[in-house]
Amino acid sequence: MREAELARLGDAVGRVVFPEPVATALTDLLDEARARNEAVLLAFETADSQLLPIPFEAARIPGGRLPVLEPGVRILRRHLGARAGAAAPLPGPLRILVAIGAPDEGKTKNTVLDIESELQTILDAVDKARQYGNAEVDILEVGHPDQIRNALLERSYHVLHLSGHGTAGKIELETEDGAPLEVSAGELAGVIRSAHEPLPLVVLATCHGGVSESDTASLAQGLLEQGLPMVLAMQSTVSDWYATRLAGAFYGHLARRDVRLPSHALALARQDVEEERRKLLRLGAGGSVPVPEYATPSLFCAGDEIPLLDWDADKIDSLTRPPQPVTGPVPLLNIGDLVGRRVAANFRAVDWGCAGDAGRRGELWNGMTTSEGGGYLGDSNLAPKGHRRKAWHFNAR
Repeated sequence: MREAELARLGDAVGRVVFPEPVATALTDLLDEARARNEAVLLAFETADSQLLPIPFEAARIPGGRLPVLEPGVRILRRHLGARAGAAAPLPGPLRILVAIGAPDEGKTKNTVLDIESELQTILDAVDKARQYGNAEVDILEVGHPDQIRNALLERSYHVLHLSGHGTAGKIELETEDGAPLEVSAGELAGVIRSAHEPLPLVVLATCHGGVSESDTASLAQGLLEQGLPMVLAMQSTVSDWYATRLAGAFYGHLARRDVRLPSHALALARQDVEEERRKLLRLGAGGSVPVPEYATPSLFCAGDEIPLLDWDADKIDSLTRPPQPVTGPVPLLNIGDLVGRRVAANFRAVDWGCAGDAGRRGELWNGMTTSEGGGYLGDSNLAPKGHRRKAWHFNAR
């Protein structure tokens, strides 16, 4: 949506959501909060699945002011028709499980996503926290519900990050052989519940994750109604550029001890990415400047928002797996040890590490490389899906 169109939408939503005298009262509240350096929470509550997807984040008050981009303002939706079970913050470190729906080209009608950039951005965002033992990222080799279940059975996570193409009420994941697999809210919630481990937040880095369509509830609403406490979803089509930067900024803030709530991390991330876009505009990048997407991400809650982490509790020990024995020229990897996803690659995989364009080397485990220079993944996916449980040595261009 272009800037002028988004402004018109924001004015229309603002007139409905913030009619007078609400608009004047909100303006005064925002001015006072800014002067006192205080936070403001705007919570939109409804049990109506047709009202929950209204783009509240786009709403403008008189004068074109955008509450969603005001410093200190947090926005969330509370689904009054959903009731999540009792939840409490989990001990650290921040644990993120990433599952990607990236079916092989030629097996899906959808376009190929820039998942390598998204993964690298997430890893870079928490790299400093990871170095101090405050964050961990596990990336599943195959984005299949069974692998998600197995990972959740193995340990608890604060966040399940799902990336892939989405439609209203569904997300496209993948099978072991690289075929597309559509998964509904009920199916995904069943997988999560079967692990019997608390999962405070699901992040849907998909299109239309928060939008209802005819009689099909949105994926976010469906997950809340199935008992999950919080879901971060996209209200419309989202670009790779925005989804990647938002994920990086969100997890970077979430790994900070002074950012305790997901809505706070989302507010800061939203402002960061929009400021980056406006900076490109000021620099005269012209047609290469992305369209504004600040109204796209939304936080859905089934009840009261809770902090994800209890930083005062004793940390949970990192999960370690014994290495697979070397039985031949191509050693086997543990399930979850990610070497890559596609043949095209711009780096060389060497034993258990990789050397990238910058010459950085490290140990590759669960999709994360560790080295003194920080994490590194290549510009493209790595090995073919049929052989992803093997470590490969190759130079591909």
